[in-house]
Amino acid sequence: MKMGASAVIGNHDYDLLGYMGLVKPLDNNDEKKPSKTDAAGQFIIGSKEQIASNFEHEAAEWMLKSPFILRVGEIDGKELVAVHGGLQPDKALDEQGIHS
Repeated sequence: MKMGASAVIGNHDYDLLGYMGLVKPLDNNDEKKPSKTDAAGQFIIGSKEQIASNFEHEAAEWMLKSPFILRVGEIDGKELVAVHGGLQPDKALDEQGIHS
């Protein structure tokens, strides 16, 4: 972010944004498993909620602007794209969706 680099958003990034309340979770399971807490009821370090509560809002805003598919350019006449995990080979780029 500070370098002005381009990035693609991935499923764990999206999950983090969901725990921050900035996006609707990707899966249809609205039931989240509770994270472990210590004897005082505080979230254990490293829990999703603890990480989300300490995550910088500016970084979250930057992640929200990152695409799922980044069109990089052409190499040898073929389009080069960057994705987090992969594409469905039977679908055109414009048909790839975050829920596909």
